[in-house]
Amino acid sequence: YRELARTRPDTFTPDLAASLNNLANMLSGLGKREDALNAAQETADTYRELARTRPDTFTPDLAMSLNNLANRLSELGKREDALNAAQEAVDIRRELARTRPDTFTPDLATSLNNLANRLSGLGKPAEAKASVAEALALLTPYFLKFPAALAQNITIMARVYIEACEATQTEPDIALLGPIVEKLQEMQTGTA
Repeated sequence: YRELARTRPDTFTPDLAASLNNLANMLSGLGKREDALNAAQETADTYRELARTRPDTFTPDLAMSLNNLANRLSELGKREDALNAAQEAVDIRRELARTRPDTFTPDLATSLNNLANRLSGLGKPAEAKASVAEALALLTPYFLKFPAALAQNITIMARVYIEACEATQTEPDIALLGPIVEKLQEMQTGTA
């Protein structure tokens, strides 16, 4: 794709960016963190350029790549940079969700959860709790509508929320978790 993008950038640069994102994830999975970060940074840079020229098409991809970049930065202990990338992803997805809520609200919830993880890594448990609580509040209506599709995501977010509650020595909000737990139990028992 890099070679194709050199000769026909308008056609193949998006494919190059997508393949770089996959490469970053694979490298991370193999423990090659520096290489993964380099690929993730190139992915974000490429999508940023694409989003400048075609924002409607590539701004969602930019946000996704920033989430990935935040994770790769965090793996290398670059926590402030990771927080900045995660916050930028939230800001982009918040704007996308404002204009097209049904399409982008679940993605915003994912970015808020990622931001909560970055905040937690910086020793900011109260901010982490607020971020993941917002993520849960946003994702729950979608989870209740499409439980099988979102069960894994909401379970991860609920765990992050409970850990944030423990870190802040506060009780979890039962009104927030109750519908999630009830639906997960229905799914487990087959009554959903």
